[in-house]
Formats: sequence, C-alpha cells, structure tokens
Amino acid sequence: MNRSQHNFVRLAKPLLGLAASLLLALALALWSHNQVSQAEQARDACRKSKNQIELRLQQAAAEKGELGERAVLYRELQRIGIAGKDNRLAWAEVMDSVAKAFQTQDITYEFAPRIPLDKTSGNVWPYFSSTLHLQFKPLHEAEFLAILADIQRRAPALVLLNSCQLSRSTTPDGEALQPLSADCKMQWLTTQQDRGER
Repeated sequence: MNRSQHNFVRLAKPLLGLAASLLLALALALWSHNQVSQAEQARDACRKSKNQIELRLQQAAAEKGELGERAVLYRELQRIGIAGKDNRLAWAEVMDSVAKAFQTQDITYEFAPRIPLDKTSGNVWPYFSSTLHLQFKPLHEAEFLAILADIQRRAPALVLLNSCQLSRSTTPDGEALQPLSADCKMQWLTTQQDRGER
C-alpha cells in the first residue's frame, strides 16, 4: 500500500464522520424548521381561537345587557298588566272604579273575546286584542274626555280608542239641557308568551 492510499484510508473515517455529521445536521435543521412551522401554525390557530373566544365573550356581554334591559321591560309590562294572561276580573274592577270615581250614570260595558292581532305562526310574543264596547252618559264634554283618559291610565293593558260617538239624548218633553250619551269602542291589547296555550 503506497503512501497516498494509506493517507486516504486514514482520512476515510474522519470524512465519513464528517459526512454523517453534515447529514445529521441537515436532518436536524429540517426537523427544526418543520417544528418551527408547526409551532407557528399552532400559535396562529391559538391566536385565532383566542380572538373568536374574545369576540364571543363580547357578544355574550352585549346580549346579557340587552337581556337585562328586556327583563326590566318585561317585568314592567307584567306589572302594568300588558304581558301575561288577560285578567278580566281586574278589567271589570277598573271599569267599576272609573264609574264610581266619576259617579257616571248608566254606564254599561262589554268585553269581546280576545283575538290574535298577528296570525303569523312562530311569533314567540304574539299580541292579542279585546274590544271594549262602552256606553255611558257624561255630564259634559270635559268629563267625557276625563273618563276615557282615566280608563287608559288605569287599565292593565294597552288601551287604544277605536271610535267614539258623543251625542245629545233626545227627551220627549223638550228640556233645554239634554244629557250627553257616549258610545265608544276601545281596543285592549295584551301580549303573552306562546306556549301552545290560549
């Protein structure tokens, strides 16, 4: 074996070690780059998930505030009688108390059955209407207006005036001061959560 072959054999092992080291370093660099890419993707996914969670939390906070406002409004509507089942007894008591307060003579009233205002299915809070036919004899026009206003103020419902006819009663003896006669129709509106019951 000559000297150059002997030197090549001596250098072969270190060269093979160097080549193996370079291959190992290249493999480690590729693995490291792959790990960095995966870590960046995981970081981006976590950031996106965090942003979505923060957005949901903001939406939940806004909805909580809106639901709180709606709950206050609903409790107020319940308190004044607009929300919930119709309380016809309370309605009759209101009419009797108005008649007593104004000492109105010959007052008669009749509530029609309640009917849905919107017949569209799927409405969670449908509105209902009950028509009140009211007849009474006020002393003068101011009392007539005061009675209607008092009914609207006291009623445990949203009361809308549909029509009113105010006229003088005819008397056979031709008195100079003829009494007034009022004939009115009013809508009493309520709402009730639809649970399949009417």
